[in-house]
Amino acid sequence: MAKGFLDYSSVAKKLREVEVFPSSLTLLDCSLGGGVAIGKWFEIMGAEGTGKTSLSLRIASSRIITNPKSYLLFIDAEQSLSYERIKETFLDDENVEIDEDGYIYYNGEPRGNVVVVETYEQVYRLLNDFSKFCVENNYEGLVVWDSLVSLTTEKILKGESEGLSYKARAISEIINRFRPDMSRIPITMITINQIRAKINITGFGGLSKSEGIMGDIDYTIPAGYEHRFASYLTIF
Repeated sequence: MAKGFLDYSSVAKKLREVEVFPSSLTLLDCSLGGGVAIGKWFEIMGAEGTGKTSLSLRIASSRIITNPKSYLLFIDAEQSLSYERIKETFLDDENVEIDEDGYIYYNGEPRGNVVVVETYEQVYRLLNDFSKFCVENNYEGLVVWDSLVSLTTEKILKGESEGLSYKARAISEIINRFRPDMSRIPITMITINQIRAKINITGFGGLSKSEGIMGDIDYTIPAGYEHRFASYLTIF
């Protein structure tokens, strides 16, 4: 093969060497080299209403069903996830129950927890506690964070200014703290991110360079670049 060209056969081989679990979606598993890589960071990205949360719940339910030593932590930053939706999306909905405290039971055994959060500091502490929980109970963890940029900081809640890049800094701190635990324990992370319209002096989108009038909307992806670099794969 010519120098400088990517050898896709070697990439596929490397993907197959990573331990995976099935997502229950055949086409997705084929695209991922056999399934969702364990101990890696995944990003599911798209516009609102495109099924990002439903996809993550489908993957999470497959993990719970296929591995009795797995445990799910669903971080509900959107504060909009209903327990009925979890049950409806679950692959084996007849054997799953969610109590009023957000604990998920499968075949009568505790296998997950839904936690509503408001700040990035809460996520930091929550992930730290979850890592310890998985180690103490010999669990393989799965974290779904929905969504990445729907939070604020404790300083802002107190009325203090944090600057424009506070979300990127907060996410960077979480990544640097949590990534070493992911492959060691292991814990698989799925973060949900949204694409958003850019806002400039012309409003949403921007001027069409070719026509000088309002053209197609330009989009931006929030959360900074470090999260993009940390992700093993982005599902768009």
